[in-house]
Amino acid sequence: MEENKNKGLTQELKSAVNTIKTAILQSQSRAARMISGSQLSLYYGVGLYVSANSREGSWGTGAIDTISEQLRRELPGLRGFSGQNIRNMRQFAEFWQPFLFCSPTASKMKMDELHAEIEYDRFALSKWSPTASEIVRDEFLGISFSHHMEILHKTKNIQEVLYCIHEAVVHQWDKYTLREVLKAGIPQPNDTVPNNFAQTMPTARAAIKAIRMFKDEYLLDYINVEDIDAQEKDVDERLVEQRIIHNIKRFIMTLGRDFTFVGN
Repeated sequence: MEENKNKGLTQELKSAVNTIKTAILQSQSRAARMISGSQLSLYYGVGLYVSANSREGSWGTGAIDTISEQLRRELPGLRGFSGQNIRNMRQFAEFWQPFLFCSPTASKMKMDELHAEIEYDRFALSKWSPTASEIVRDEFLGISFSHHMEILHKTKNIQEVLYCIHEAVVHQWDKYTLREVLKAGIPQPNDTVPNNFAQTMPTARAAIKAIRMFKDEYLLDYINVEDIDAQEKDVDERLVEQRIIHNIKRFIMTLGRDFTFVGN
């Protein structure tokens, strides 16, 4: 059947399809990295805010879980803000703050502000600290929050963290591959395959692999569709439909081999 579909394609048209497909996949890969970078920036801002208020502020025991539950009531369908994940955001921010933005005096000067507001775009290029010269911004933003937490849970110092981030980006490991690599021990320069990232990125296969790095992330779930639908009458119905179909398909596919998702 597939062979018949491709029968009318000349070699020239096949080449055109591959060229366009590669461009589409590369664009999708870039979009995934941009969204992930924005999410990391948000999580960092939330983490700083939670850290300031829960470590030195007036929040009591159970405050984080209470906030998480209320967020989910007010933003139905929101994911990524469970009590545990908010604690992960706090750990993420507390680890990176000294390396990214803080001089010895800056942390004290900023503490009052952190108690009161959240800056959600701290990773914008214009705000990236010039003192963080050893941290490659594109690599830092080139892996998901899940990748970051896997690394932080298994490493001992900033050198190991930076090395693991670099290797994850170079080899385009998804979260599960990264987890297995870290289980075997922190990789060393001679333990990994050569860096051929620059040569492989232009291919469609490499672009798909790059997109899959973020497949475990709910990158658009903090843009709450249900809440937008309640407030804006002109919400794009196709977006809502796609979300519904996606969830139905995922549910059916978990039932096993005897079930299949035929079409929309």
